[in-house]
This record gives sequence, structure tokens and C-alpha cells, in this order.
Amino acid sequence: MKKQLNMIEAAIQDAFMAGFRWGADQPRMSRSRALARYDELNGARVAVTPLHEAFVAGALVGAGELVC
Repeated sequence: MKKQLNMIEAAIQDAFMAGFRWGADQPRMSRSRALARYDELNGARVAVTPLHEAFVAGALVGAGELVC
């Protein structure tokens, strides 16, 4: 169980950092734009998952639209 949790945590961190790197290169950012980019990279979504949310949060922070 601990190993599975570590894998989930790593996946969420990777999604956040991917969003951050992409968002840092964008002049403006919105949640819908970040979700569209995530879908473009990973295929169509059935539901918003924690990985989606991590990517969106990273993109918003990277673009300076959200401060942690």
C-alpha cells in the first residue's frame, strides 16, 4: 500500500511540474486553457482527476496567475 501511495504522489508531482513548466512559457493562463492543454497531451478526459488538477495548478502557478 505504501508503494502505491508513493507512486500516486510521484505522478501528481510530475503533473504539477509539467503544468508549471508549460505555464511559465505562457503569457496568460486560465483553468479551462490548462485543462485543454492537459487533454491535448494525454487524450480526452472522462472526468477531472487529481492529475488534471495538479497540472492546472502547476500551469496557473507557472504563469503567475496563482500564488501558493
